[in-house]
Amino acid sequence: MKRALYEAQETLYGELSGLPPLHLHVSDSELLRDDSLRLAELARTAKVQVNLKLWHGLPHAWPNFAGLMPEGDACLEQTAEALLHTTAA
Repeated sequence: MKRALYEAQETLYGELSGLPPLHLHVSDSELLRDDSLRLAELARTAKVQVNLKLWHGLPHAWPNFAGLMPEGDACLEQTAEALLHTTAA
């Protein structure tokens, strides 16, 4: 558990400049929502392109429910499109 906390802090307080574009999905009811919003803000400050999608009322790890939840399907489709766009450049 301590290692996971350290890695999360390292991401939020580490050097973000030079990262490839970030495509972030988070629910407004997600435990990690504030960390995700902070990461997006810090990355933008570091001149990293950020696409942040804030979803409403979804449980943690909802993309894992693709095939069972339309929001899971939509999240994975949007992520795939972002990856294709990023890697095509």
